[in-house]
Amino acid sequence: MFQQVKYLCKNKKYKEKLRLRSYGQAGPDTTVFLELKKKYKGIVYKRRILLPAEKAECYLAHPAEAA
Repeated sequence: MFQQVKYLCKNKKYKEKLRLRSYGQAGPDTTVFLELKKKYKGIVYKRRILLPAEKAECYLAHPAEAA
């Protein structure tokens, strides 16, 4: 499974990518990585968390409700 959402901020000072990644075939109970990647002034910053695929997909579909 590999899904990616790209967008640029309105001020265009930096780029961000949000990625849902698994290694191998993912199912609802599979652990996946939700990754945030930012590039600012030529430096790349990465953060990622592990969570069940079902919760990650729910978050991506309804981010306001996941908080």
